[in-house]
This record gives sequence, C-alpha cells and structure tokens, in this order.
Amino acid sequence: MGLPLWSAAPPMPLRTEAAYLRERAKRLREIAALAPSSALNDQLIGMATDLEERAAELENQQFLIESGVNKDPFVRSG
Repeated sequence: MGLPLWSAAPPMPLRTEAAYLRERAKRLREIAALAPSSALNDQLIGMATDLEERAAELENQQFLIESGVNKDPFVRSG
C-alpha cells in the first residue's frame, strides 16, 4: 500500500506558533479594516482577538518552561 496522502507534521515550537498566530491576527485586522462597518468586520476582529489570546497563552507557557516552573512531561516545549 502507498503512503498516506497526509502526514502528521511535528508541532511548531511554541514561540514560532505564537508568532504565526499573531501574524494571522494582524492580517485579519487588515482585512477587517477594508469594510469597517460590516458584520464580517466584527467576525474578523473576533477571530483576530481569539488568535492573539492563544498566542499569549503559548508565550506564557514558553515562559514557564524556560523559567523551570513547568516540569510537566506532556507539555511540549519550543
């Protein structure tokens, strides 16, 4: 049998994932600015806010790992 059409890529390091999410949030806000008084604007701003909150969580997790506070072996580092 052949290889699967998909493969599980290794997870991004936390710092890289946080930067990626912040860049996506920035792009969503740029798109939202094109139609400031639309329903889509509100959705895009909400999505951007969610991405920024997740990025902050990842950055906090990275800080805890680097400071030695988080010793949980199931929490990935990066």
